[in-house]
Amino acid sequence: MRVEALGIGDFHAAITAAAGGQRIDLDVTVENWGVVTEPYEAYYGTVSAQAVASWFAMHGDALFEQNIRKPLGTTPVNVRMGETLAEHEHHFWYFNNGITGLCGSIQRLPRGAASRNHGEFHLSGLSIVNGAQTVAAIARAAKEAAPEELGARVWVRLISLEGCPPEFATQVTEATNTQNTVERSDFVALDPEQGRLRTELLLSLQKIYSIKRGEDNPQPEHGCTVTEATVALACSQPNPALAVIAKSAVGRLWESTTRAPYTVLFNRGTSAFRLWRAVQVTRAVDGRLENRRAELEGRARSIAVQGNRIVLHLAFRKLDLAAIDDPDTDWSAVIAGVPSATDALLDLLISRVESEYTGNYITSLFKNAGKCGNLVDLVLADAERAGPPRDGPGAG
Repeated sequence: MRVEALGIGDFHAAITAAAGGQRIDLDVTVENWGVVTEPYEAYYGTVSAQAVASWFAMHGDALFEQNIRKPLGTTPVNVRMGETLAEHEHHFWYFNNGITGLCGSIQRLPRGAASRNHGEFHLSGLSIVNGAQTVAAIARAAKEAAPEELGARVWVRLISLEGCPPEFATQVTEATNTQNTVERSDFVALDPEQGRLRTELLLSLQKIYSIKRGEDNPQPEHGCTVTEATVALACSQPNPALAVIAKSAVGRLWESTTRAPYTVLFNRGTSAFRLWRAVQVTRAVDGRLENRRAELEGRARSIAVQGNRIVLHLAFRKLDLAAIDDPDTDWSAVIAGVPSATDALLDLLISRVESEYTGNYITSLFKNAGKCGNLVDLVLADAERAGPPRDGPGAG
């Protein structure tokens, strides 16, 4: 019998494990292994594809917790890996970049210690930061072949983080991800603010926040993606230029996680409540615009399509957002006013586009930050003179 006292920190850690992944400890056999001791400890060699398949069978996507993305499915690169495993398994080591794993610590076990042919290692806190696609391809091949038929060998690098500077793990992750095309949004997953928001959304709102490519997108009622959150937060800012970027080139908002515009959207002041409520407003505006588009024709319909992010920005400017971070605020009352506010703002926007920019192509117009800024000022002034919508609780 064992008695253990648990405090609030223990319960917090248990709950956040669901958002941040589980710790993985493995004993692995590395063939023809070598070691690097300076400046940081690392081991390298080959492991059997059967062993890699067993890792995935035991731990699944938790193996890739520190990676910038999860397995991406049947990309062209991944299909070719599967074909090599099935048809030319002994070529796999030569054709594949292998696997890079970060470990909290690595212990070399006594078994086989006198030989470099086979080394036994205990990996504490393993995370595969490069090679997620390789592992997934091997796991798929293992399902289609008998274990004894999976004879491929896989190159591995295992890096111990003991004695490494704090930023070293992130640097390794960024530098090693080159096999499949890396998008700027992939590096967003490495930002500690994203991890914080994912945990806070789970703990405070019981919502799932998907921040990595390859993760399953949650059902709308259960959560949102980082892309959806980025668009919502961009359009909620006072500067309409960010709404233009969100419409025309959302990737520009992720060009660097250390400077604006990204840091304007995601910083210590960005609460889980602000993020989720901004997403709710976005969905309400988008839903109403979809209904309106079915009723409109010609340039008016094009404005409802191409100007959707400016309408969203206008809606945020008209709504009372003073209590958006307050957990006790009845946000449903604010959301109830969104459809009528959207209708009024869209009508005003259509009128101003036709009076100010009659000869402009609609698509180009809503990619022009200067013209969109002018439209926002004019529509807000028109809305102020018109007063709030008649059935618009939450409208300012």
